[in-house]
Amino acid sequence: MKKSIAVAIFLAPSIALGEDFAAMTKRIDDARLDYQSCLTKSATYYGQKLCRDVSELVPGAFGKCTDQRTILENLVRDRGDAPSERTRYLGSLRERYTDTMTAIILDQQIAANCQPK
Repeated sequence: MKKSIAVAIFLAPSIALGEDFAAMTKRIDDARLDYQSCLTKSATYYGQKLCRDVSELVPGAFGKCTDQRTILENLVRDRGDAPSERTRYLGSLRERYTDTMTAIILDQQIAANCQPK
């Protein structure tokens, strides 16, 4: 009996920590979706409104979503990921969305018959 109580007391913090980690991961996923949504909306807007080279517009779209990126960075940090893992995660997200935003901007410019100089 004493042994099972000791095991239960020992495991209780681990179970609670697992729930906290899962809840934090869900918050990170939600923040990532908000960030991606912001990037998509910004790229669409800039592609529709500005007839400029894509290389000028993509950094602007990232800049427009700085608040969402900061929230995501803070959540990843608070979850306790190693600094190298945080850098890799955020870098790969930026890389993937650079390609996505480039495609969105080009689609908008083609639809508007825009030909940047």
